[in-house]
Amino acid sequence: MEHITIRNFGPVRKVDIDLNKNMEVVIGPQASGKSTFSKTIYFCKKIRDYFLQYLNGIMNTEDLYREDLYFNFLKFVRRPFMGYFGTTKHMDRFEIMYFYHKEKNRFVKIILDDDRFAKFSFSNEMRDELCDMIEQAVKVAKESRKLSFADSYLAQAGFLERLRVPVNEIFCDDSMLMYIPAGRNLLAVVPDTFVKGETSIQDDEEMSIDISQIDLITQEFIRYIRKIRSEFGTKLEEITQNYLKTVRGEIRNHDVELACGLIRKILRADYICDREGEKLFYDQEHWVKLMFGSSGQQEILWALNIIFMAILKNEKTLLVFEEPESHLFPDAQETIAQLAALLINSSKSRIIVTTHSPYMLTAANLLIYSGVEEGKSGENTVVKKELRLSPGTVGAYFLSPDTRDMKSIIGEGKGLIDALQIDGISASINDRMDQIMENSFRNRGKR
Repeated sequence: MEHITIRNFGPVRKVDIDLNKNMEVVIGPQASGKSTFSKTIYFCKKIRDYFLQYLNGIMNTEDLYREDLYFNFLKFVRRPFMGYFGTTKHMDRFEIMYFYHKEKNRFVKIILDDDRFAKFSFSNEMRDELCDMIEQAVKVAKESRKLSFADSYLAQAGFLERLRVPVNEIFCDDSMLMYIPAGRNLLAVVPDTFVKGETSIQDDEEMSIDISQIDLITQEFIRYIRKIRSEFGTKLEEITQNYLKTVRGEIRNHDVELACGLIRKILRADYICDREGEKLFYDQEHWVKLMFGSSGQQEILWALNIIFMAILKNEKTLLVFEEPESHLFPDAQETIAQLAALLINSSKSRIIVTTHSPYMLTAANLLIYSGVEEGKSGENTVVKKELRLSPGTVGAYFLSPDTRDMKSIIGEGKGLIDALQIDGISASINDRMDQIMENSFRNRGKR
């Protein structure tokens, strides 16, 4: 079981929870710490990938003691930490502990040291295994330098690919990691030609945007989108057929068909990226460039595409999804919840959602309740079984800006999200509306 504790990190004063659910939903007012919480989890998981990057970087280094290279890695991982959270110079003393496996006591610990830098340490067993990996990488690099340049490159590349499985074992996770940030419509309204450091650069430097000035999570999101964008040169059904031609084995056809239907219901169009750019096709003759599409389409498009590819490829994924409801009508928010459930059930994935939307929570409750009640019978069901959330597999938490801690809002019994948390604001507004009407009635009676 995974577990996280956070003490005095940014807006979060105290968190101490197990992470053993397929879906974790976090709500709270703005600036309550939802993004800090979700980014902290994602960063700790992402250390696995940063370690592989580090191994690639030291393949051509001279011989050093493995302990020296291990401590260099602890410094190396500070950089992405700052890319996620900014400088630590102004921060209060904090402590983060992420248990990759609580029962086996495998964890990373991050604190603020005396020089006000983030200081990393791993449990003894993880430290020894990381050092062993570093030692192997340096040894392979030393031996490959005796080969020709081409053979040396192939030897090192093959070794790094073989390392992925044992590195996954060290961090107790073989999932693809993906963070979908808020404000993602940036990709739609800022064309590639206005972005520096990519395949094409705008001649007018004043019109260009340097993505190195954006937070690291958004940078990684943009780079990933640019990496897979060429795969969307046709409609989803044709992408599916093309994928079947290039891979062995079968796909989960019914799940992929469901995903296509849900995505089209949300997007209300087909997305295609061709030589003329990104377009939304409403039918064969009518289309619009993505940058002129609705704000909801721009905001949700690449989240939908990412989820589709994970379902198509049956790729186990840890997906952190910020504000999936952004710019979407309530019925589309419900469909997003269904698509998230389909991803979980289809590919054994996990999702962390931050949201302000009561509709998202209500939709999640419907899928949970269906998993409780309709799971007992296959007849006359309201929710397809592929879209249900099994009882006990959803966690929900409220982050309070006043106490700065996190509490569970899952009720007892059927495991539903506490309705008071969903409807609390509406109830407050209705109460004040009743007070206004009552005062108005009294005032009219006095005249």
